[in-house]
Amino acid sequence: MDVAAAGEFLRTVRPLARFADADLAPLAARMRERRLRPGQILAKEGAHGAEMFFVRRGTLAIVKGITGGVEQIVARIGAGEFVGEMALFDRRPRSATMRAETEVELLVLDRKAVAALVNMSPGAAAAFLRALSEEFIERLRRSNQLIAELTCAVLEATGFKVEAMTR
Repeated sequence: MDVAAAGEFLRTVRPLARFADADLAPLAARMRERRLRPGQILAKEGAHGAEMFFVRRGTLAIVKGITGGVEQIVARIGAGEFVGEMALFDRRPRSATMRAETEVELLVLDRKAVAALVNMSPGAAAAFLRALSEEFIERLRRSNQLIAELTCAVLEATGFKVEAMTR
């Protein structure tokens, strides 16, 4: 893998855009490349994982099983975005399935690489973890808003009078 090209790509990923080159290089050096064909499963809901993925090209569908084989696409992750980060930290099963909608090129970062980054470059590791935390917070805020909107829709469907939501 071309570490310089990987570093340039990582600079386009929103939480990593403010990184110094000195912090991006050790992160890029610990990644590996992976390619998927359309329809190929990257990770299944319920499976254990130890990797996160940065999408260089293509689109992943994030799919949540609902009931009896019914699935819901909860997100689409495209170039310059990342997914699967929870597996680096919580050691719990994947919360959704990740499936390629198109040809996909990824950079893969695993738990062992993050541990090595912490040991070899604590500043880069701290910057990376801070950037992920900021993204987690933003995603949580969006999820909270979606839950509130869904709750209002369900209440309205049952005939409950719902006041306008404040944002």
